[in-house]
Amino acid sequence: MPQFNPGVDQNRRLMLFAANLTLNQGDTSAAVTITLVDGNSQTFNVTAEDLRAISNTSFSQINFRLPDNLAAGTCLVTINLHGQISNTGVIRIAQ
Repeated sequence: MPQFNPGVDQNRRLMLFAANLTLNQGDTSAAVTITLVDGNSQTFNVTAEDLRAISNTSFSQINFRLPDNLAAGTCLVTINLHGQISNTGVIRIAQ
């Protein structure tokens, strides 16, 4: 069951789900980097704040905070772990 603690800045938190995401022994959620390319083609790399497996599935839940200066519009998202990059997803940023 997914869990989400948005903290005090609720409008700046995002939760993604990824299949077959496996940390190495000793890794923390900070080993996962989320790359965002905003509507102004500016790139941001943020680390995951929380990562947890979803029971009885191949999915993991990734929680992270959006950068403050992310431009409104379409934003491309990839997940990076141990040199491997996920497929690109798209989110919409409203301000």
